[in-house]
Amino acid sequence: MPLIVHQTLTVSSPNSHRFFLCFVIWDFDKSNHFIDVFQVRVLADVSLPEYAFVIHCAGSEFRGQTPLGEGLYWDASPGLLAKAKVMATPFGDLRVLTGPKAVEYYRFYQVAEDFTLRRRALAAERLFGDYQLIANQTHQGLTSMNEAILGTHQVVEDEKTLYPVTLRGDIPAYLLLGKSNFSEEILENYGFEKRAKALGVYDRLRQANILPHGGGYDFPHMTGVTRVVEFGKGRYFKVDLASDYGCQLISNAREIPFNYRGKTVILRTLELGLGELVAKLVPLYVLKT
Repeated sequence: MPLIVHQTLTVSSPNSHRFFLCFVIWDFDKSNHFIDVFQVRVLADVSLPEYAFVIHCAGSEFRGQTPLGEGLYWDASPGLLAKAKVMATPFGDLRVLTGPKAVEYYRFYQVAEDFTLRRRALAAERLFGDYQLIANQTHQGLTSMNEAILGTHQVVEDEKTLYPVTLRGDIPAYLLLGKSNFSEEILENYGFEKRAKALGVYDRLRQANILPHGGGYDFPHMTGVTRVVEFGKGRYFKVDLASDYGCQLISNAREIPFNYRGKTVILRTLELGLGELVAKLVPLYVLKT
């Protein structure tokens, strides 16, 4: 059973004056959630403390039905699933909300995001007492009605907003300043320009302004997905293998061997001009509960 922090946060809906109390669930035993403590090595002309911590968790309390809405995940909320239209795509069925249903969902998402930010702040206070906030940002969520980020920071280009990039528990993490990225030169030199124009997304890519939030997963025995098949309530991925012998069908990537990518993510980020290194965070303690 997950531990529960002995405090509640009061959450209100932006389109009403309803309130309810939500227990804050301790979920650092889940997936890639963690609490890390680092020694800070400054690499630029900024003022930072000698030590820092990173808390990585999610707003699990809002996945399914709540008094404020149907929930964030259609597979955890029958009510949300019933409202969605199903569209067939090469990657399998896509579930979409339109019109007032989409507006209602986005308002609910804003409540959930606000709760998640305050939830992290509460965990930090309970664990470390008084602290200096460096960053408290969303890297998986909606940035507007029709845009989402998944595993990235949406960059604000200034001289003060810092973005953490965590890789693996056994190697340093980093703090970066974001840049206005994907210049015309970068897109051309790395072969993105022609493909982006052919797909009609060149202007959007030029304005993406993103940074990776972490190292991401690496499946060294696979080279790519060649087909997606939906059968009943399941989704299956046909993948080619690096050994060049046969193929593999998987339904859940979490159940197969994987690694976390390492420093190559930072090197690639710098090559693409996405950000500027500010500090290296050397791991001292890694907590998984």
